[in-house]
Amino acid sequence: MSKQNYGKGIEIRGSIPSEFEEILSREAVGFLAGLARQFTRRRDELLRRREIRQANIDAGQMPDFLP
Repeated sequence: MSKQNYGKGIEIRGSIPSEFEEILSREAVGFLAGLARQFTRRRDELLRRREIRQANIDAGQMPDFLP
């Protein structure tokens, strides 16, 4: 597949097999890029909190019910 121009700020680094051209249309990739722009910061924050929580569990602090 030839490199498609998906729009400003979007870069596909891997190869895209020809059978995926219809699925990874310019519109679909643009939609996914918009979701990433909107939610990446929040997702990363939640993943950091998850790592902290897991470290607490690994240290023996088990989850409990709120009072």
